[in-house]
Amino acid sequence: MAEFMDHLLVVDDDKELLRVYEKIFKLNHFDVITASDGPSALELIKRKPTGVVIADIIMPKMNGILLLQKIKEINPSIQLLC
Repeated sequence: MAEFMDHLLVVDDDKELLRVYEKIFKLNHFDVITASDGPSALELIKRKPTGVVIADIIMPKMNGILLLQKIKEINPSIQLLC
């Protein structure tokens, strides 16, 4: 798990905010992927190594709390932030 701690998934329905997060984390040498909703984030989690997920709480389709619960079911070792 430690080898993927610099692999971040940022989830937010605000696409402008996603671009800001992506730029900031990449400037600090993180490998960043983004998703604009919960279902898309779950698909990415299944395909890409991820150590940390940062998610918005209030999103359409799936709220951040439900998303983080589902991510823990898929991979309990991923660190989660809301």
